[in-house]
Amino acid sequence: MISDLLFIASRLNTKYTGWKIAYEDENGKLRSLQGGGLLPISGSKISHPQGLFVGYPRRFVEDYYAGNSDEREVLLEVEFYSDDILGNYDPDNNREGEVKIKQNKVKFLIRFI
Repeated sequence: MISDLLFIASRLNTKYTGWKIAYEDENGKLRSLQGGGLLPISGSKISHPQGLFVGYPRRFVEDYYAGNSDEREVLLEVEFYSDDILGNYDPDNNREGEVKIKQNKVKFLIRFI
């Protein structure tokens, strides 16, 4: 019990970097590749009540998701914390994949041409 609590406490506020591919619509708004839903960006934050999927590492996201749209794609580099993770997914024990998070901070945008 105490060891479980210590493990949980050690994971609080752990910072991670994830990546998301989106596309820019005709109005300059960013939309998700999955379903085309608007990505609600406010300042440097993206948040969504149902959560957002981001992948890691960058190469996995580029190899798996880039080039799947006829629109101009955008690669978002995002920061998130362990407290933002929805569900029981553990990015520390997985080399690549996706994690669902409730909010993240956009560091910068990289545009594909």
